[in-house]
Amino acid sequence: MKNQNIIQQSPDAIYTCDAMGFIKSYNKAAINLWGREPVVGKDQWCGSWRLLNKEGNQVTLDKHPMAMALKEGRLVHGDELIVQRPDGSLRHINPYSSPLVNEQGQLTGVVSMLMEISEQRDKEKQSEEKYRNFVEQAADGIFLIAPMGNFLSANTSGCSMLGYKRQALLKLNVKDVVPQQYAGKMLVSLDSLKTGNPVLVERQFLRKDGTVVYGELRIQPDSEGNIQAVVRDITERKRTEQSLLESKAFNQSILTSITSHIAVVDKSGTIVSVNKAWDDFSEKNGECALERTGVGSNYIEVCKKSVAAGEAFAANALNGFYKVLNNELPIFEMEYPCHSPNEQRWFLLRITKFADDSPKVVMMHIDITARVKAGTIMHETLERYDILTKATSDTIWDWDIIKNKITYNNVITDMFGYKTSSIENLVEWWKKSIHPDDLPIVSESLEKVFNNKLHNFQLEYRFKCEDGSYKDVFDRAFVIFDNNDKPIRMIGAMQDITDRKRTENEFKAMKRALMNQKIQEQKKITRAILNAQEKERRHMGEELHDNINQMLAGTKLYLSVAGNSKNELKEALQYPIELIDETMHEIRLLTRRSTTPKQNINLKELVHSLLETLDKNTSIKTSFAYSVATDFNDDDLKLNIYRILQEQTNNIMKHADAANVNIALETSSNVIYIEVKDDGKGFNVNKKREGIGLSNIINRVESFNGKVVIQSTQGKGCKLQITIPY
Repeated sequence: MKNQNIIQQSPDAIYTCDAMGFIKSYNKAAINLWGREPVVGKDQWCGSWRLLNKEGNQVTLDKHPMAMALKEGRLVHGDELIVQRPDGSLRHINPYSSPLVNEQGQLTGVVSMLMEISEQRDKEKQSEEKYRNFVEQAADGIFLIAPMGNFLSANTSGCSMLGYKRQALLKLNVKDVVPQQYAGKMLVSLDSLKTGNPVLVERQFLRKDGTVVYGELRIQPDSEGNIQAVVRDITERKRTEQSLLESKAFNQSILTSITSHIAVVDKSGTIVSVNKAWDDFSEKNGECALERTGVGSNYIEVCKKSVAAGEAFAANALNGFYKVLNNELPIFEMEYPCHSPNEQRWFLLRITKFADDSPKVVMMHIDITARVKAGTIMHETLERYDILTKATSDTIWDWDIIKNKITYNNVITDMFGYKTSSIENLVEWWKKSIHPDDLPIVSESLEKVFNNKLHNFQLEYRFKCEDGSYKDVFDRAFVIFDNNDKPIRMIGAMQDITDRKRTENEFKAMKRALMNQKIQEQKKITRAILNAQEKERRHMGEELHDNINQMLAGTKLYLSVAGNSKNELKEALQYPIELIDETMHEIRLLTRRSTTPKQNINLKELVHSLLETLDKNTSIKTSFAYSVATDFNDDDLKLNIYRILQEQTNNIMKHADAANVNIALETSSNVIYIEVKDDGKGFNVNKKREGIGLSNIINRVESFNGKVVIQSTQGKGCKLQITIPY
């Protein structure tokens, strides 16, 4: 029992099989390794889903380590195997299978321990992958070459160095990529590689394009007898060396071309060498604290002389000289003034150790006058900028687009109430503070400025204050682009224009009010004209009825009396009398249409009368719906509604060719709704019309602040909808 507990707690997979190879027992580690629990007495040799060798091929049963241990009766330490789990994952193992015998020495089964080495293999794989990546990414060319000189492998840098694609290079021999004078020769003798130590040589190679490249080679054999070669391209170095050899005066030419004043001073302070700039300055200027003296003079003595004269800079220079000479400092630097009567100048003294570690130093005096003056100008500019930001009432902002950082001057607190020191992300805060309705316009304008490489930006928008209210601002900015036309900085000023915008809005409102007043007055004039026309129409109707009709009646009476005297004359006057009757009838109809009551107008009766006339004189069928509130008492409006209906029915009779006309009047919430609908031939409402009927209707409706909607299409009748407040 104790042994069973030990086996169950073992971190390695352990299991047993009987003499036929069927699994008898297993521990938890085996289940975890296989990814499944085997069936005792059914699964044979191994509990894994599949068992593979290192090459990934499935292992046959007779090659299974447990089968071999059972067959041969000995301990079998098999080669590395791969367990494939049901989920497809793989585990690497080293199997150890040992036969089991009973007291009589009979073989009863096999016990196997599977040591998992997956982690080790993963590390080896990662290490190998890193090595391959290192080789592939290396700046030097790395080649593997067969003993006879054929290329076996090459990294990207190696292929680029020789100008070949990898596939083409691997078909070549080293002899194919060396100049003609080295044809038939190996890179190094094979004997030199027998020691196993790396061999360093320099060789020339011929690129595919025919140019020559110089390489520094580190060559050594590998474990399989091939040659590993690491090649560093030293073509530029060789060219430089060649250039140096061709120019004897190279060093002196370089020193002469340098405008800084350079001298080499030994440990005793003696100046052993100077460049032309040093000599030139010495000839023209000898009055500065650190005066330039020629070759052979002692720089230490010059400094001591200046120190005695009270020049603090000379003392610092002498101290720096000793510290660099004694290796206490790798470099000493000091800025100092060196003014002449005619100009102000500043220099940077730099002292470094001589290159060959000899007890010498190199002293260089660099003219930094331009930098110091530029710094002074910059300081003055910053001071002016600071004064401007304090003096202006605008919020000045500076957006570093690369770092995505905005800074503001203190006016932002006065203008909006914010303290920017308490805001973490000023860029996001700025976007969130823009009014939601204005943000798309601002974002689109910024994108347009950036995309079109525009330097100037200006826009009006609303910006949120700390108390939640909004202020109108006029934002102007200048955009700075880098050499690649990418925006890197934006500097601007936000001006509070809230009062100006309020004044503008008030002016616009006043202008609208005046315009509306003018419109209302025009409508009153229109209604006055309509009323005058109505009075004129009523007067004409009364005149026709009371005077003309009476005169016609008197004429008819005299003609009748005259005709009674003679039959022949009676027959002759019969037709004139009939014409007089028809004329009087037409006058009565005209009078009825033109004359309306002056007050207490009954709109419903007027419309009924209008439709009765339509029914008598045409084949049109009419319907009328009337649902008007009792508080609708405006006689002027009633009369105009009657005239509107009269106008529209006349239009229908003349032009519509309709069979049915429906009229509806309804009031609701102090609005009267009027609808006149016919099933006539319709018309194009967008086409210009010659008549003035609809125009008269629209003028009447608009004079009462009403609205007209006309819906009509060819062949589908017409619907006139009117709404008028009362």
